[in-house]
Amino acid sequence: MKNKHRETFALPSFETFYAASKGDTEAMESLKKHYSEYIKQLSTRLVYGADGKIHSDVDEELRGRLETKLIMRVLTLDFDVEDGKYGKSQAMKCWP
Repeated sequence: MKNKHRETFALPSFETFYAASKGDTEAMESLKKHYSEYIKQLSTRLVYGADGKIHSDVDEELRGRLETKLIMRVLTLDFDVEDGKYGKSQAMKCWP
């Protein structure tokens, strides 16, 4: 049975990753926007409210750390580019 809540989204293009790794701020913002919901989901914690009930809340410190980790990882990507064409990247092999 298919999960009704799971939607499929297109991954950012190779060119977007390449541009972001070279310091393009628009490309980096595009990647941050693409992964923002995933990061938000990872940084959601269950906490007790003032009324004693449990509710979910985003841990902003953890969200910020995950976003920083994404940025640092993208900036360390190494692409082999020859004659204006994109080659295989050694770093892309270990990209999750």
